[in-house]
Amino acid sequence: MNFYFLYNKYFIKFNIFVLLVLFLLSCSEENTKTVQQDIDDFFDWTFKDSYVGYNEPIEPVSSFTLNSLLVFDEEYLNYEFIAKDENKINILGLIVFKSNNANFIEQNNDLIKLIAKAQNYEKFDIMLQSNKNKIESEYFIVKIEERLVLAGVEKYKITRDFVDSKESLMLVKVIKTNNN
Repeated sequence: MNFYFLYNKYFIKFNIFVLLVLFLLSCSEENTKTVQQDIDDFFDWTFKDSYVGYNEPIEPVSSFTLNSLLVFDEEYLNYEFIAKDENKINILGLIVFKSNNANFIEQNNDLIKLIAKAQNYEKFDIMLQSNKNKIESEYFIVKIEERLVLAGVEKYKITRDFVDSKESLMLVKVIKTNNN
């Protein structure tokens, strides 16, 4: 029984040795060099500390893309304030206030940053248009304006407009007004 175990152990080792030798003999020198080069490239890529830069600057999201994202949103069509606007192509964002709290800043911070990046890249003016009167919406418009300025939009590029609407919720449209 012990002899059978030793025989089996050596038989397996011998078969592995033969397979390894056959594998190494079947590989051409050219193939082993490319495999070795691939392994070296992989290790260089994996453990490299430096950043590989791009030759071209990365462009931010365009105003057209922001408008397209808004148009494809199903909630967009539910608001008369938006649906009846003749200049829909220039609306970059819609901020909906479902309650009178300032949590909208955190909820819409990414949208505001994307709008600011697009404005900085394309150099257009921004109009913040509310569907409520100035007294009801001034605080929220100022907060949105502050976020835009913090994100890099120059204050003189932002204008405000207040249009009375029948909507029960307060809405603020971010509109691209012109190209300079």
